[in-house]
Amino acid sequence: AEVGGHNVLEPAALAKPVLVGPHTFNFEEITHQLIERGAAMRVQGQEQLAEAVMALFADTNRRDRMGRAGLALVESGRGALEKTVVAVEELLGETGKKSVTGDW
Repeated sequence: AEVGGHNVLEPAALAKPVLVGPHTFNFEEITHQLIERGAAMRVQGQEQLAEAVMALFADTNRRDRMGRAGLALVESGRGALEKTVVAVEELLGETGKKSVTGDW
């Protein structure tokens, strides 16, 4: 269905391989990164999905490699919110820091 798909980071965070369909517009960038790093595969329909699932069940090494690659990507992004807040505070200076943290 052209609804954008499910959050691909959830299975990646559990070190599971990720299979996605053609409609991933709501997670486009992270889906691209997962595919690029070998953590995810894009399938185009039911037949390709069935083939991919069967291939992964048959190949433990590939399944594990994909899972580890996905987890590594998730881990590399941990702390992004904190880094963003620090960067914004630095850009805004002391006055901005007070308003961001709620200390007036």
